[in-house]
Amino acid sequence: GSIADVSAFSFYPTKNLGAVGDGGAVVTNDDAIAQRVRKLRQYGWERKYYTTEEFGFNSRLDELQAALLRVKLRHLPQSTLRRQQIAQRYSDAFAPLDVVTPVVPSGYQSVYHLYVIETPHRDALQHSLKEAGIGTDIHYPLPTHRQPVYQQFSPPNGLPITEQMATQVLSLPNFPELYDDEVSHVIEVVHQALHLIPTQR
Repeated sequence: GSIADVSAFSFYPTKNLGAVGDGGAVVTNDDAIAQRVRKLRQYGWERKYYTTEEFGFNSRLDELQAALLRVKLRHLPQSTLRRQQIAQRYSDAFAPLDVVTPVVPSGYQSVYHLYVIETPHRDALQHSLKEAGIGTDIHYPLPTHRQPVYQQFSPPNGLPITEQMATQVLSLPNFPELYDDEVSHVIEVVHQALHLIPTQR
């Protein structure tokens, strides 16, 4: 969160550092921004029960969520390492297949909140994984610029690369609680499914 003036983090339960309900945090090293965020998260109050000229929200993180997150934060490095290990197994195993795996530039690392592959055989692959009892997801099937409320901002010719990727991306299971044999099962099913499909590349 240090590459911008302000960064926001979600603590939604499915995130790498997840609570048991909705929550989040904002970080900044700008005192004025920090003061404004503190006001906005509690009705815009300058101090308790005294409102200011700016509307705010009821967006406080409750104490139970904060206590849980404080404990889970200590385990985040270990959880991240496990996600990275799973992702590496996937990337190594899928190298010979007709899929595009996540690319991490040299000198950087990913925390792999999601492990997303891209394949023109997405729908058939997802079906095979579902038949094998393996859950997947599509993040996201409808691009943002095609959502009704945002269509006014869409370029005249759309975003063709984004729209193509929306038909090809598939998120595979990647969370710290996955057992090694479950990871192997995912790899096996992906290989079996894609070997049954004629390649297009």
